[in-house]
Amino acid sequence: MARAKRCPFCGHKLDAEGWCRNEKCADYIRTQSHDTEKAAEAGKATADGDSGQSDTEK
Repeated sequence: MARAKRCPFCGHKLDAEGWCRNEKCADYIRTQSHDTEKAAEAGKATADGDSGQSDTEK
């Protein structure tokens, strides 16, 4: 049975992506910046018109 991975800073269990979700942890700031970058990339894809349609369908 595999053990849940833990944060090297606070010992809190990591989420499915391997990020610490403990708000009191020193590593939590890095987690938040990762989430912000991920959201920005998703927003950029839709802002660029990347809706899954090809140019011929538009």
